[in-house]
This record gives sequence, C-alpha cells and structure tokens, in this order.
Amino acid sequence: MKSKKILATILAVSVISTSALVGCGDKNDSSKGGNGSGSGEKDKTQYLNLFGGEPQIIDPTLAGITTTWQALAPINEGLTRVEGAEEPGGLDKIKPGVAETWEANDDSTEFTFKLRKDAKWQDGTPVTANDFVYSLRRVCDPRAASEYSSFVAPIIKGAKEATALTGQADATIDAALENLGVKAVDDYTLKFELAKPIPYFLQLSYFPTFRPVQKAAIDKFNGKYGTEAEMTMSNGPYILSEWKHNGVLVYEKNPNYWDKDNVFVEKITKTIVGDTNSAMQALYNGEVDRGDVSDPEWVKKFDSSDKFNIEKTPGYNVESLVFNLKEGRPTSNIKIRKALAAGFDRKQYSQDINNGNSIAGFEFVPDNVSIDKKSFQERLGTPKYVQKLIDEVTDPKALLIEGMKEAGLGDDPSKLKISINTRGDNAYCKKQGEWFQNKWKSNLGINLEVISNQYQIMYENMENGDFDIAIGGWSADFDDPSNFLDIYCSDGLYSYLNWNNKEYDKAIKDSDSELDPQKRAELLGKAEKLLTYDDVLVSPFEHSLYKMYTAKYVKNYRVPGLASYCMDYKGVYTSGR
Repeated sequence: MKSKKILATILAVSVISTSALVGCGDKNDSSKGGNGSGSGEKDKTQYLNLFGGEPQIIDPTLAGITTTWQALAPINEGLTRVEGAEEPGGLDKIKPGVAETWEANDDSTEFTFKLRKDAKWQDGTPVTANDFVYSLRRVCDPRAASEYSSFVAPIIKGAKEATALTGQADATIDAALENLGVKAVDDYTLKFELAKPIPYFLQLSYFPTFRPVQKAAIDKFNGKYGTEAEMTMSNGPYILSEWKHNGVLVYEKNPNYWDKDNVFVEKITKTIVGDTNSAMQALYNGEVDRGDVSDPEWVKKFDSSDKFNIEKTPGYNVESLVFNLKEGRPTSNIKIRKALAAGFDRKQYSQDINNGNSIAGFEFVPDNVSIDKKSFQERLGTPKYVQKLIDEVTDPKALLIEGMKEAGLGDDPSKLKISINTRGDNAYCKKQGEWFQNKWKSNLGINLEVISNQYQIMYENMENGDFDIAIGGWSADFDDPSNFLDIYCSDGLYSYLNWNNKEYDKAIKDSDSELDPQKRAELLGKAEKLLTYDDVLVSPFEHSLYKMYTAKYVKNYRVPGLASYCMDYKGVYTSGR
C-alpha cells in the first residue's frame, strides 16, 4: 500500500537498531530471541533495559516513523496484537487485543470486530468502538496532517475522498469524515467498509495507524498530545511514565490494562545512545538486555560469549538504484540503465559494505514476503529478474557505449556526466557512494559524481527531477508484495518519477480485486518484471540481514518478524538475571 515510512529510508545506516526481528539461525541461535522454552522461575524483580530511539510524537493517528511506532507500541493497543512465532521460521500470530472476535464477508470488503468490555484507558474509562471511529477520522482529516493518511486513503471506503479535501471548508471535511467506512454499530461493535477487497486486512488491525487515541485526552492537551510523557493516554500493557527527550523513555505496568496478569515486566527503560562503542559495552556488560551488533570486532566478541542468544533474520526491505527517466538525463536511455544495473557485483557489495551481513538483492520484493502464507517469489518460481538481466548483459561497458551513442552522448564513458545521490551524508552513505563510484569506474569506465545529502534533501531532489541515480530504500508496512510494488504506480508515492506505465498500473489494479492467491501473485509478478527488467526504473541490490543479541535470562521475547515496531512486551519476563 502507499505509505510514507520515513525511517525506512535510513534503516541501512542505523548504528543501533531499535527494531528486533526474529528468524532462523545457526546452532547457537535461540528459538526466539531469548524466550527459550518459557520455563524457569521468574525473577522477583522484573525489569528490562533496552536501546531506544527518540520518538517524533507519541500519537498513533499522526505518527509515521519507526522510532515513534516502537515508542507507542507498549501504550496503545489496537484491535488485535501480533506476536512472533514460538519456533524459528514460524509465522507471526495475530491475537486478540481490544477486539475479542472478528469476522469478514466473503470478498474481504467488510470486517466486523467485537470489542471486549473490560478494555480501559489508564484513567479507568472504557475503550469503545467510538474511540476507533474518532481516531481513524482523525487520521483521514486533512486538518490533522497525519503522516500516514495516504496509507489509509486507498484502504477504507471514503478515506481517499476525505484526505483530498485539504483547504476545504470545515463543513465539507466534516461531512466527508461522517461518510468514512468505519462505523460504531454499538459501543462494542466496530465495522469497516473497505474501498476494495483486502484479504490481508487483519494485518492492518494491529498496525499503529489503526490504533485508538482518547478524544478527551486530545482535547485536554490542545495540540500537545503525545509530546511529553504526561501528555499521553494508554490503553495498552504499559504507561509512559517518563520521557527525557533524546535521553530515555520509561514505561511502567498499566494497572487498568485488561490482561495485566499476563504482563510480567514491571518497568522498561529505553535509553537513546548515539555512540556505538558505549552502546556495545553496555550490552556486553549486561547494562542493556538486547541489541543489534554489526561491527565486525564486536560481533566476534559477542559470538565468543556464552551470555547471549543470537538471532539472524532477513529484513522485509529492499535497497535499490532508482533511475531518472526524464528526457535529457543520461539515465533516460534504457541501455544505459541496463548497463548500470548489470555493471556491479551485488554479493561483493554485501561483503565490502556490510561485511557479508546483508543479502544480495536480485529481486525487488524480498523472498520472505508472502501471499496467503506462501512466499511470493516461490509462487512465481523465483524468477530473479535482476539476475536474468545480468546474465543477458554479457558486456555492460559495450552496452553503455551503445546507449550513449543513441542518446547523443558520444562514445567515451569517461566523459559521461552522471551522478548518484546517497540517502544520507554520514560515513556509511559516503562509503556506499564511493563503492559504486569505484566499481563503475573499473567496470564501465565512467567517472561517477557522488552527491551525499541528508535523506530529506535527496528525496526533495528526486521530486524536483534533479538527479540521475538515487539510492532508494523501502521497508514493508505489512506482509504483502503490493506494499512494495504499488508505490511505483502512476498515482503512487513515487508518481513524481513520471514513469506512468499503463501496463504496470493495470497489473496492480487487477491484483487488487483478484482473490485467487496464485493468480494475484502472477499479476504482481508481471508488475515486478516491468519495474526491474523490462523498463529498469529501479534495480534492487540488497536486503537487510539483522543479527540480534539477547541476554539468556530474558524469556518469552517474541518479536514479530515483520512488524517489530509492534512489540508491546506482554508476556516477557526474566529468569536468572
């Protein structure tokens, strides 16, 4: 689906990952990030110390970045919850949250949720269907300027019309919001009418943007809700008791949570640490209970220790070269784009840039993304269109020169004026740009200019058409290939690239209404082929591989594989600290 996940554009350059992903590993890996078998006597004092990131605003209806979603997950519970699998390689489990039960109609255009009557806000007032109606209207209200309104717009009936009313009269906007396809049938029955069939809608029922806020609290804090700990209102397992900006977030168990008996950790402290060595030392010494380790020297030290359970898992994301097709740009020529796409070794990139701790990307949609519980790529026979292109382009430099001649750019690659924009100006991004500069110099003979700006500036340049090549990143909001592919539709998030491929748009549109999983996969596979092989608008080259270390005394730490930012710490405990 269309989204604006801002932090997804900088995941690759994070020093300390606050996300926690779960997956298969080697013989030393735990079954689930330190959860063990869930046996062992619980420690008398229950607390967790973790790394955190500075939130934007702790309001699920307005937030749009991963650090904020992680911060609000323990305090804002949605209709459902999601937990990681008990065993490695297993599927995440959707469990009841505020909703006890739910049902859908035959074509997945209507979903009805029955809410529990013992769900309460931290002030003791009940959580009702009207809280969800209010919250989703707030998401779609252009006056609220929600970061993720464009995500909801194509999902809920009437949302697209409401979100398009920026600058219109209040009465016009209010009328559109009244017609939004989310209704309180009664205090404890919530009904959704969707704009199209969405068989994966249950995955959205725990998504941060679909979580409730309390209208009374929003009104009370008058525009400042979610900016300080005391200006939040919890309905989840924890209450945010302290927030020192750019320093620490402290959570304490919510006494009014409906399932408080299954919340074992009494206090969670998330510390924001900017220095890598300080963070690694804190994790290694037991001052922090879980963290991501990527520095090779520290990896060796942690791997040789017997204090941690280790997880390795592929990310639901992709790094790609994005080409500018605008007339007058060298990348407007298809042969030049193909030469650039085929002119470097993706496995060598992983080794040189990430010490092998990433996955070479020969597909735009990662292997772990599924349709109806089966890998999307497996349904297609793992076509790997990028590898197919590389195999066909036997001499990238010769193809580059052909393209240059067609474009009237001469026949000397060393004189070609071409640049790459990195998604950041830190050391990692500069190293990344220099790697492409060196490899294309060696393989293609070009003198690539590297432009390193903050990621916001890079995207502004892209929107203005002021780039040749950009290093784009995308991280999934939910487990479905459409979340990767529809961003390149002519009305998608990257519509400013002016690709406007009607065949692509049709394949995506047809997939929206196709309920047969295999036929739907084939339509989306056709779209991926157009994107990465036929037209080469983008050329994927990497997927993340996360390595997490969790102290062995931490038990039942079941982080969702995809929506790690939904980790609410319910059920986690320590034994033998």
